[in-house]
Amino acid sequence: MWIPALLRHLLRLTGSQLNLVYLGYDNALGNNEGAAMAKSWERHLLSKLRCDAALWFPYDGTYRGRGAPRKYSEKVDYTKIPDRYLKDSELTDGVLNAVNA
Repeated sequence: MWIPALLRHLLRLTGSQLNLVYLGYDNALGNNEGAAMAKSWERHLLSKLRCDAALWFPYDGTYRGRGAPRKYSEKVDYTKIPDRYLKDSELTDGVLNAVNA
């Protein structure tokens, strides 16, 4: 992938003059692989989600004693995000923007 090489070059050019914290990219990196790549470079990824990205809530239940412990609960329904995750929202041009601060 060409992005790590480009990032390495950019960090070499800026040196200690700039503290680059965020990696901004379009939806090609808006998946788990892109987030893992940004995390490996100790950067935060700013990207929109890919259309095929599936988000799941973490499992809050107890371990039932058999098999591997569950990691995920139900799939995220963007139209019905529970209030405990929703921190702020606004309606702009018919699009609901929800923010988790």
